Amino acid sequence: MKDSAVAYCRVSTMEQAQEGVSMTMQIEKARLYCELNNINLVGIYGDPAVSGKSTVNRPGLQAVMQMLRDGKVQHLVTYKLDRLSRSTLESLQLIQLVDECGATLHSITESLNTQSPTGRFTMRIICALGEMERDQLSERTRAALQFKRSQGERLGRPRHGLKVVDGELVEDPDKVYIRTRVFALRAEGYTVRQISEALAREGYSVSKSRVAQILKEAA
Repeated sequence: MKDSAVAYCRVSTMEQAQEGVSMTMQIEKARLYCELNNINLVGIYGDPAVSGKSTVNRPGLQAVMQMLRDGKVQHLVTYKLDRLSRSTLESLQLIQLVDECGATLHSITESLNTQSPTGRFTMRIICALGEMERDQLSERTRAALQFKRSQGERLGRPRHGLKVVDGELVEDPDKVYIRTRVFALRAEGYTVRQISEALAREGYSVSKSRVAQILKEAA
């Protein structure tokens, strides 16, 4: 009898707009991984358009962890470790919980699993390095903004979908949604005017010139 697995997927609106890390792609990767490794995939849970900074308020992830606690599955499959959490502490807690449940965590992108001490150790290192890289990026952004201010330079508007809070670029949910929809509608063949009209029907006032600017920024 095959072991059973549950897959977890997550993507923020920013990631889907900029990197193409879609929920559909993650689901297909998980299905293929389980098929190749002779694991019976019995469930797929996800939290679309949700940040990975915390595991709080993520019903999909909570459902996955409950299945592990109940012993319903022996494997947890995810596309990449940072899909579970971008916090080193929370990632380590999740890895520990999977281990305590007698299950195995699989990360497809990193080609790792927790079946061996080496795999568990490597996963912990990757989680820590990922958080360090994000902290360094935030620090560089903050330092660059502070330097520009000290030189009396007028700061332009941040890229659409971002805003500056305490010297750090963060996601603006409404603008991120607009940006995502602009690219999605463009991919469907909509003209700039049609995109503007479609967004207006959804309750967002975005001019044709603004739509064109968003598309130009990504060119």
